[in-house]
Amino acid sequence: MLPNFIVIGAMKSGTTNLCHQLSLHPEIFISDPKEPCFFSNDDRWQKGLPWYESLFDAVTNEKAVGEGSVNYTKLMEFPNSAERIRDVLGGRLKIIYIVRNPFDQIRSKWMHMRVAGMTAKDFHQSVLEDAHFIDSADYQLQLEQYRRFIPDRQIKVLFFEDYMQDP
Repeated sequence: MLPNFIVIGAMKSGTTNLCHQLSLHPEIFISDPKEPCFFSNDDRWQKGLPWYESLFDAVTNEKAVGEGSVNYTKLMEFPNSAERIRDVLGGRLKIIYIVRNPFDQIRSKWMHMRVAGMTAKDFHQSVLEDAHFIDSADYQLQLEQYRRFIPDRQIKVLFFEDYMQDP
């Protein structure tokens, strides 16, 4: 069993909450872990397709089977994600791409990293020196890598702000 949808989105844009809410529906299955990062992280990719498929062994009769990984929208760090997704899941896949006001997303990501001890730099220094802050918030760039093989009718762009007002 392989997923028929993937939730992607920038870090701190609501992917975890969205996947949790989806998992509560009886006809939707979300992998455990929610973020297997199979298509992005080389160490996970090297585990092979049987490992990835095993994340979906518990699927019974759910119509929608998915996972969610923010790493799939970190093109600079993980340039092979979309290509790997295309090669394994093909064009039948549906994508839910949750985006957030870019400034709010970047600020929230920086705060998360600062609290976690992942950066000692102040906000402005981080944004100016660490291109990954801007890369993950360049939603058009991230989306284009998927639009090369998935038709627009199979891609849902969801705005974090709208989702928070009406989950």
